[in-house]
Amino acid sequence: MRRSALALIVFLVTSTASADDAAEWKKRGDDAMDANRAAEALDAYQKAQAIAPLPALDYNIGRALLAIGDFVAALDAFEKFEREAPEELRQRTHRLPEIMNELRAKIATLTIAGAPPNARVFVRGKETREASIRVN
Repeated sequence: MRRSALALIVFLVTSTASADDAAEWKKRGDDAMDANRAAEALDAYQKAQAIAPLPALDYNIGRALLAIGDFVAALDAFEKFEREAPEELRQRTHRLPEIMNELRAKIATLTIAGAPPNARVFVRGKETREASIRVN
């Protein structure tokens, strides 16, 4: 009984510490975005997301990616937010559908067909095995 009570206390303290850590990383991300340091904000938001995956962080990650010009990843983050966020949270992002439409207009899909079996395809310096790739 004493061990299970101790384990519960350790779990609760750890959970609270994790939530506090995620909130601190999100605050750092918000501060960085306010200071026009989008890459720093992205890093902070991703760290918060790793601790406490929340749809609101997907939105923030999308904003940071948009600010640094990674339109494909920004759209992916916004689409994830749209799928997973509760309705009341989505309501607070009233311009998001417009932003997503603008992003879709800036993204092209490249489909590769008939390549030799040993062909290698690189997008922005990274090798990919995908047959269909979205690019800015």
